[in-house]
Formats: sequence, C-alpha cells, structure tokens
Amino acid sequence: MSTVLQDRDLSLWAFFVGLLAVLLGGATMLLWKGNDEEAVLGNIDPERVEELENLPNECHTVHLIVLVPGLLAPPTSMEKTRLVLVKLAQEENKKDATGRVVVHRSTFNLEKKSMDGILLCGERLATEVNLLLGHIAANKGTRETRTVSLSIIGNSLGGVVARAALPHIQWSWPLQDTKNSSMVTVVPKIFCTTNTPHLGFKDAMHMELPKPVLYILERFLVAILGQTGKDLMRHKTNKVIETLASEDKYLQPLGKFQKRIAYANSFRTDFRVATGTAAFIAPDSDSPHQTIPSFTDNFPFAVHALSTVPRQTRSEKQQPQPRSASSSRSKKDQWMRHHCEQLDALGWTKVFCDIRSELPSIQLPPLCCKGRSSLSSETSTHSSWTAAQLCQKYARSDPVTPCTWYAPMAHEVLVANSEKAGSGGRVAEKGLPFVEEYATRFLQDCIA
Repeated sequence: MSTVLQDRDLSLWAFFVGLLAVLLGGATMLLWKGNDEEAVLGNIDPERVEELENLPNECHTVHLIVLVPGLLAPPTSMEKTRLVLVKLAQEENKKDATGRVVVHRSTFNLEKKSMDGILLCGERLATEVNLLLGHIAANKGTRETRTVSLSIIGNSLGGVVARAALPHIQWSWPLQDTKNSSMVTVVPKIFCTTNTPHLGFKDAMHMELPKPVLYILERFLVAILGQTGKDLMRHKTNKVIETLASEDKYLQPLGKFQKRIAYANSFRTDFRVATGTAAFIAPDSDSPHQTIPSFTDNFPFAVHALSTVPRQTRSEKQQPQPRSASSSRSKKDQWMRHHCEQLDALGWTKVFCDIRSELPSIQLPPLCCKGRSSLSSETSTHSSWTAAQLCQKYARSDPVTPCTWYAPMAHEVLVANSEKAGSGGRVAEKGLPFVEEYATRFLQDCIA
C-alpha cells in the first residue's frame, strides 16, 4: 500500500509542478502583452495573397495546408513544422507545374485571443480559411478544371478549434473570372492533430485527481484561461466538448476528410494533454482498433499506429446506458465512452509516440517501484486492440521500466516548438526528426 502511495505522491508532485510552470508562463505572457490587442485579425499575409491570386495558368490543382497553433500560442508557434512543410512544398512545386502546394499558419487566434472560447476561435479560423479560399477563387487564372484541396494540422488546442471551424468553412466558390456560373469545389483532404485535447481536460487529465483538488484546479483554470478554460473543463453546464463530438453539424464535415490522423504522446510523458484525450480512448470502451503494419518503420518516436473502421455514429439519444448504475464513475465513463466511440466511428489513424529517450528522468528507489511490473505489458504486435486495452497500455506508466520516472515534458516535441528558453525548449528541439518524417508523409497524402 505504501508503495502505491509513494508512486502516486511522486506523480502528484510532478503534475502540480508542471501545471504551476505552465500557468505561471501563461500568466507572465498575459502580463507582458498587457493591453496589446494588435492581433493580425482580419488580415492575411500580403505575400500569401499575392501567391494565391497569381497562380500560373498551367496550375490545375491547389493544395492548401493550414497549420493551427494551440492555446496562448505566439506568432512563431509551429515554426519548425511550417519550415519543413514549406521546403517540401517548394520542392514539389518545382517538380509538378500543374499543382501548387500552399502552406499557411493561422494567425487569427494567437496569444490571448485563444482564450475567447473554442467556438468563437473556430469561427475566426473559418473566416481566415474562407479568406484564403476566396483569394484562390479570385485568381485570374482560375478555370473550371482547377480543383482545390484543404488539409489541416491542428496542434494542441488548435485541433479542437479546427473541428469547431469546419461547419463555417465555405466548401464551394463561384469563379469570379468567368461569365457562367461555374463553381470551384473544395475537397477536404487530410485532418491531422498533434497532442490535441479532443475530450477536453476534465476527467481526462495526466492523472486522476481527488475531487477537492479537481474542484480547485477547475476554477483556477477557468479564471486563468477564460471561456476556453470553461470549455476544456466542461465547467458547470458547458457542453462545447460534448457538442463537437455528438452533433452532425461538426461530425459530418470532419467525416468528409479523406483521412483523419491523431498523434498522441504515451506513458504519461505529457502532463498538459494526456494520452486518453489526445487519442480519445476510454478505459472501458471496446471500440475496435486495428494495427497498421509497417506504419512506424523508420518513423522516429512512433511506436504503434492503429486504425478505426468508419461506421455509423449514434445520436445523443442513442447513448448506451451505464454498465454499472451503482458505480460513482459510471456517468463519467459513459460520457467518455460515448464520445470516444463517436469520433472513432468516423475512421481515424491513431499514432502513439514514445519520447522517453529524450526526456529528463529519475531512477526511483526500489520501494517506489516494487509491484509496478505487474501491470499489462502487451506488445504492439497484436493486430486487434480495444480502446480499453490501448488505454491500459499507453495511458499509464510503462511497466517495462518500472523504476524510472520521466519528466512529463513531451507536449511540444511532436511539433518541435523550441521557442521557450531552458530545458523545455531543448527537449522540444529533439522532435525535429519526427516533424520531418510526419510532414513528409502528410504532404504525400495531400497531393496523392
């Protein structure tokens, strides 16, 4: 019993130290920005406008890639991802004059504006995307034969904001240089998220917290993060997270993308966005997942890739009943299970990543780790998994290394966000090989 408590105490301390660092960093950013409301809102980079409105006549296809940064993101967020994609796009554009890849990093929800609520941020993002698409439709060389595809990479909160934006994106545009009523139809291509809190934070944190602690934390986050904090914590009657995962208004446009991909950190290495919410896996769900053979070959940090099979989604009225009405956890488990399965039903590729080799670590005393090896140690070679099995495998500390504690600093690694000073920035820089590989695969999927 004392062993479990010691291990839990260590995780609690790690959780609160990390949380305090994030909150202090966010508060410092807000104070430093003061009342500066100069926010890039309502304007697209002039160079991007010129590029979109002056496409060559031989260009038949435009592939628009939009990067969506996360909560309190600075203007340089996702810079490594952007640079890698821009380089790959330039190479592709030189090889094929009939196609043009355009990479754009969203600027409409940076810094404090990301605290205005998920739905409002989604509407802003849609406005930004529509401006980009409008410039393509206004292109002097646009012809009836030209097609446009849209692909999105949402990092952290950006993935949820992107889901909220989809119903507000205009998917058909009238050609402005023709006398007839021809339209350009936008094809939803790839929707990708990295460490995104698809289920919010409440009931899906780095570790389960006592109710009094969760109560205090919820109110603290709401006070610091504004409406977005209320959305992520499902504060009081807030149902934004539920709405995004249950209403056809949001599910149908997400389901129209040709491919949906979610990358998630594993083994409790990301205290900001836990594995369960990033990969939307519930601890009591039997939602089926199939291993994708060879997907992780030559893919840095990626240890297991699986797919869910598209199937019919269920409405809120068709939610399954709690399996144990007497359980105090049944209501929470029912909610998580239903919304995870709603998203799974669209068909996803989920990639679990292991960053531990690049994280600071501590060897625990034998007393702290004795007995931890009794946890499940299934290998990723199995072809069929349930969400519950994946949760058992990847959403907790790894039993293979029971006496090693890894600092949960992996959140920025999958996009190599190294703008922060100190050890956090140095750790994030080590994600560049991952970024290069996933960006290469992403671009190939976009132009396929």
